Amino acid sequence: MDRWEYLVSKEYKLRHHICKYFLTDMDLTIDVGAYKYTIEDLNIIPIDPLKSISDSYHGTIYEWYKEYADMLNENFGVMALGLEIEGDENEWNCFFDLIERSKIAIIEHSIEHEPSVIQFNKIINSTTKELVAVVEFEFRNVDTPGFVPHSKRKLAVLERK
Repeated sequence: MDRWEYLVSKEYKLRHHICKYFLTDMDLTIDVGAYKYTIEDLNIIPIDPLKSISDSYHGTIYEWYKEYADMLNENFGVMALGLEIEGDENEWNCFFDLIERSKIAIIEHSIEHEPSVIQFNKIINSTTKELVAVVEFEFRNVDTPGFVPHSKRKLAVLERK
């Protein structure tokens, strides 16, 4: 079992149910940073740099964006559960462009992890999207041997105006 195993617990999968509710009508959803699990019954492209899902894109957002961004139509969504975009400015710019181009973007992060809070605030302060819902969580008694996850989290739903 690895340190990220808590992400597939029933408690953390609750985030996916909220995403599914908002993303059901999308032609396509990009799951940025998917890990071992993504929403079933929707047309999802998981971007999985840790290679935990066999039929996912095993690379960075920047690599995926360069190769596939032109195929996106107006009716796509983006979900990033556990926000922390690593890499250079190109990586961030591609991620933010996906948010801006999407019809719906759902961003979830730990409110206890400073890099995630900084990136979340950057999105909220820079986006042209309307903030339509915010859900705060506190997951208890969920851990992975050798690693205790950040349990206090916030999920935001952004929609094109």
